[in-house]
Amino acid sequence: MSSKSKRKHAHKGYNRANTGASAEAIKERQTVAAEAVETASTLVNGVPVTEPSITEAILTPKEFRKMEAQKVKQAKLARKQEKESAKKDKDKKGKDKNKKEKRNIFAEMGSELKKVHWPTWNEAWKATGIVLGVTVVFGLVVLGLDMFLGWLYGMLIGGNT
Repeated sequence: MSSKSKRKHAHKGYNRANTGASAEAIKERQTVAAEAVETASTLVNGVPVTEPSITEAILTPKEFRKMEAQKVKQAKLARKQEKESAKKDKDKKGKDKNKKEKRNIFAEMGSELKKVHWPTWNEAWKATGIVLGVTVVFGLVVLGLDMFLGWLYGMLIGGNT
């Protein structure tokens, strides 16, 4: 007997042992289980929670797993709805605040630009001349320092320069 057929045989035996009752008995057991779940249900954060000890004694393992899966789905749905409602509330507050901030930013930017002193053409040329002059002087100082240190290094090493 292959392992696959052994699994099938074992599975059939399990089902016969647990569901060997008639169809009426199965329906009765399901209704009793549903009633037990309804009576054992309590609300925790808006999500129904059942007492596992009551349902385990009445339900088959397969039925119990189905009910647990349904509870998990309900809990996920409730959490998702809470997140969406919180996000909507946050978005409403955030949009109004962002609009006000943008208006304030543009208003402040305009007032700051009015305060700026824009140079005249002559002032701009003078500033450009000063920048170029300082750059040339600084370049000459660095060139002179480099030549002096090169000459000093050559004298210390004893090379020809």
